[in-house]
Amino acid sequence: VASRVDVISRRAGENKAFIWSSDGSGSFTVAPAEHKQRGTSIVLHLRDDALEFLEDWKIESVVRAYSDHIAHPIMLAVDAETSRQINTANAIWTRGKSEITADQHKEFLGHLSGSYSEPALTIHYRAEGRNEYTVLLYIPGERPFDLFDPERRGRQKLYVKRVYITDDAELLPPYLRFVRGIVDSEDMPLNLSREMLQNNPQVAAIRKAVTNKVLGELKKAAENDEPAFRKIWEAFGPVIKEGLYEDMER
Repeated sequence: VASRVDVISRRAGENKAFIWSSDGSGSFTVAPAEHKQRGTSIVLHLRDDALEFLEDWKIESVVRAYSDHIAHPIMLAVDAETSRQINTANAIWTRGKSEITADQHKEFLGHLSGSYSEPALTIHYRAEGRNEYTVLLYIPGERPFDLFDPERRGRQKLYVKRVYITDDAELLPPYLRFVRGIVDSEDMPLNLSREMLQNNPQVAAIRKAVTNKVLGELKKAAENDEPAFRKIWEAFGPVIKEGLYEDMER
C-alpha cells in the first residue's frame, strides 16, 4: 500500500539516529537522521489508491485481523494528546487450561467460526522439542455451514508468536476440515509465503503431529465418553470416513 517506507531509529544510550528507506524494488538506503527520542518510527508513504489506510476503521480492522493477540498494546492516536488501545493484547491459548472457562472457550470458538454453540471437544496443548508451538482446537457442537464446500478447505489459523499469518496452511487434512482453532508457532519466520508453507519442513512436521493428536483425541473420546463421541460422529462421521480412502498413512 506504500510507495516508500522509512524506518527511523535511535538506540537507547546513543546520540545518533539513522533512517532506512526503501521503495520495495529490492534496494534500500541507510543514512543519518534526526530522531529526538529513543525508539523507532515507521513511516508509510501511501499510494494514491490506498488512502483508506489513513482511516481509523481501516487501521482497526487490520490490527484486529493480524495483531489482536500479540502481547503488547497497540494504540491509535485520537488527537495530538490522547490515544486508545485497539487490540485485546490477550491470546487465550497462551493461558493454562485451568485458567480458561467453558464460556471463554465457547466465545473464542464463536469468534473463529461465527457459531456460538458449545464445543463438542476441546484440544489444548503445547508442543516442545524440535518445533515449539501451541495448539487450541475445537470440534464444534454442530456442523459448520461450509462443511461440504467443494474446496474442502480447513479453517485452522496459523499464528507465529501470536501474529496471524494465514488460514490457508492446510494444518489438518480435508477430512478434518470441520475442526476449528489455531496453531501458534514460536520458531517459524514471520514472512512465510504460500510457497514456503507448502515446502516448509516445520509446517509438515506440525501438520503430521497435530493430525495424529486430533485422531488420538477422537479415539479417546470414543473409548471413554460415548455420549460426546456419538454427538461428534452424528455430525461429522461421513466427513471423517473420507480419510479411509485418502489417508493411507493413518
